[in-house]
Amino acid sequence: MNEKKTFTFVFTGKHADEVASRFSGYFWDGGLDQYLEQEFLEQFGLDCDNFKQVDSNTVEVDTENAQV
Repeated sequence: MNEKKTFTFVFTGKHADEVASRFSGYFWDGGLDQYLEQEFLEQFGLDCDNFKQVDSNTVEVDTENAQV
């Protein structure tokens, strides 16, 4: 049996498109082997307080106050 587990990042707020696009590039460039907060979020002035766990498989990132 081929089981799958999905984990979703949802970006909200006025900078959602830009931050989501940059996150996609960060992810595919191997960034997730680093610390997400230090290596990605801080460049936008965000931290873990901007994350909200929606359910066990979904994290929402509020980009409203992101510095882009």
